[in-house]
Amino acid sequence: GDEAAKALERAIKTEQHKTHLYYLLGVAYMNSERPRKAVKAFEQVIGRYPDDLYLNLYYSKACLDARYYKKAIESAKRGYALDSDNFLSVYCLVEGYMYSRKFDEAIRVLKKAFKNPAFEDRRYNICAKLSYAYFLKNKFDESLKYVATF
Repeated sequence: GDEAAKALERAIKTEQHKTHLYYLLGVAYMNSERPRKAVKAFEQVIGRYPDDLYLNLYYSKACLDARYYKKAIESAKRGYALDSDNFLSVYCLVEGYMYSRKFDEAIRVLKKAFKNPAFEDRRYNICAKLSYAYFLKNKFDESLKYVATF
């Protein structure tokens, strides 16, 4: 983490083609638990590769950890549009909505994920998050319905 980040920071100063180095630096910062620095590194890359699923997911996660929720949601929406069958796409989008107190949006995404056969093995996670979202909206009957499901 830290050693990799230092080596990449040195390389960025001397290299002409830096895009991939910034991507790696963002990952290194995430591994070093420095999400704000990761956000800045990923921002050097995302404009060039807006349709890269994993770049959007890394960037979204870094934004969530750095508490930049609007940026996290924007990136997570791009990731979700690229692959709604990827659980990390769902996770990042739902987390952004939850932290932003947009519970209806989170519930909408989670209900769609609940019906998605690709997430059969993730139903527990989905039901737990649905239950929590409904609880935060003071819809206790709905919350209990999803608690009972898992």
